Amino acid sequence: MYKITRGCKISCGNNSTAAITEEGLYTWGSNNHGQLGDGTNEDSNVPIHIKLPSKPLQVSCGLSYTAVITEKGLYPWWNNTRGQLGDGTIVDSNVPVRIKLPSKPLQVSCGNRYTAVIIEKGLYTWGSSFYGQLGDGNKINSNVPIRIKLPSKPLQVACGYGHTTVMTEKGLYTWGGNRHGQLGDGTNKKKRKPVHIKLPPKVKK
Repeated sequence: MYKITRGCKISCGNNSTAAITEEGLYTWGSNNHGQLGDGTNEDSNVPIHIKLPSKPLQVSCGLSYTAVITEKGLYPWWNNTRGQLGDGTIVDSNVPVRIKLPSKPLQVSCGNRYTAVIIEKGLYTWGSSFYGQLGDGNKINSNVPIRIKLPSKPLQVACGYGHTTVMTEKGLYTWGGNRHGQLGDGTNKKKRKPVHIKLPPKVKK
C-alpha cells in the first residue's frame, strides 16, 4: 500500500511522475519502456514504491528516462538509446542502475536524452549531443560521464530539450541549441561550449 505524506520532492517527465516522500521514492504513469523503474513495463495510475539501496535525496525526470540521487550515489533508469543513463552502454533498463562518478553527486537534471550532474568535483554530462548540449565542444554522444570545463564552481544546472544552463560562482553559462535564442547570448547560433551570459543590472527601486 502506498502512502504519500508531507515533504515531497517531485519531477514530471514524458507521461510519468516521480515523487520523493518520507517513505522513499514513488513513481506512476506510463511505463511502456520501463520508465517507472519497478522492473516491469506496466502502466500505473497510482504511486508505486521503487526499491533503492539508500534514501533518495533528489529526482529528475527527462524526456525518456529518470534519475535519482540517493545517499549512496546516482541511479538512473529507462531509455538508453543515446547513452543517457551513463553506464557505458546503450542498453535500456527498467530498474535503477548505479553510475560511477568521481565524487558525491549533489544535483542532477535530465533533458532530452542527456543528463547533467553537479558533483563535488565539478559538472559532468553525458548522453545525446546532437545540439552540442553536453558542452564538451563537439556533437558526439557519450554513454559515460564527461567533465565540463567551467571558470568556477557550479551551483545549479538545468537541462532543456537541447540546451543546458548552469549557474556558477562567477555567473550564468549556457550552451547547446539556440535556434530560438534560448541561450541568451544575443545570437541564434548553437554553442558547443559554455558561454557567459550577461544579465541585466539590478533594477533600482
